[in-house]
Amino acid sequence: MPNKVSQPKKREDPITRAAWISVRGSVIVGICTLVAATIAAGWWRLSRSPKSLVVSVRNTVTESVIRGANVRLESEGVPPTTQSSDTNGIVQFRLDEPKKEVHIWIEADGFEKGDWQIVPADTGNFNARLIPTSNSVAPSPPPNAVSRALMPPSTPSLEERQAARRYTTDCRTLFEKGEFQSALSECNKALRVSPSNKEALELKRKVQNTIKILDK
Repeated sequence: MPNKVSQPKKREDPITRAAWISVRGSVIVGICTLVAATIAAGWWRLSRSPKSLVVSVRNTVTESVIRGANVRLESEGVPPTTQSSDTNGIVQFRLDEPKKEVHIWIEADGFEKGDWQIVPADTGNFNARLIPTSNSVAPSPPPNAVSRALMPPSTPSLEERQAARRYTTDCRTLFEKGEFQSALSECNKALRVSPSNKEALELKRKVQNTIKILDK
């Protein structure tokens, strides 16, 4: 039988092989980068959504903490939860859906009741300020506070002016959002601590006029 002539093996072009390895490496790197970016984005979103809501309860006049305040948290589809503020005026609630609106009620001896509606994912930790009732004994002011005894009775103290400014700012923000009843409530709070506050008086009239127009 005639001997078979062996065919020479086809040699692979080194340039083609190098190009293929480079392309394959780029694809692998691209896939790894995409996976890493997806994982990082998911982790960032989780870290940005709070799993708990920390409420700090303080005196709006003196900024001192309020211990033993009853803080009630309600949300649609979730049983109401009530806790008492600790020695630092802090209450912490666990949240399953931080993007859902919650309603907070707070009661404490010697203070007017407070209520707020917030979205924890937007606000983060919440600072609640309660207004002392007129017949309550005010706590001792901090060392750097201006003593009310040194000021005329008709002149709001520094702390009261600051509190009124905060309430007026909240009133304006709520008014711009179209939450007129909540805005009116904040204006009333501002006027309770500073009855002659011109900005709060003017803003209250504006809110009341808007409510009257909408009720017609």
